[in-house]
Amino acid sequence: MQSKDLLSRGLEDQLLLPGSDQFDSVLCGLVTDIDLDGQPEVLLATYGQELLCYKYSGPESGSPEAECGFRLLWQRSFPSPLLAVAHKDLTGDGLQELAVVSLKGMHVLQHSLVQASELVLTRLRYRVEQRRHQQQRLGDRARPGPAGTSAS
Repeated sequence: MQSKDLLSRGLEDQLLLPGSDQFDSVLCGLVTDIDLDGQPEVLLATYGQELLCYKYSGPESGSPEAECGFRLLWQRSFPSPLLAVAHKDLTGDGLQELAVVSLKGMHVLQHSLVQASELVLTRLRYRVEQRRHQQQRLGDRARPGPAGTSAS
């Protein structure tokens, strides 16, 4: 369960995290951008040996009002209860890994380097296009108007 507008409404206005009550006790959670889209996800680690990842879709994302709320993005099972999660660059490659501590040890979940490199290339192409359009607009403003329109 997640509360909206906690300061003014207290715990009256709540959003449920679908399925989060099906896996025993939630022992820890983390809010971080796990899918590299710039928006945070909610991770829940349970005594029931499950790691759940939720994403919020609100009106600002273009979702109809009926579809606003949290949805389960993915779920991963582990061989023992989960005690802690952290999102840090453990390998020094510039990408953050997800460290999951269980009763039997630590598991490190890494992004696919192929998918990460494709994401970087896509974002670089977008940036180059933005800069090109910006330079074109600046160039259009700097050009003089049509010939013969000088004030005399």
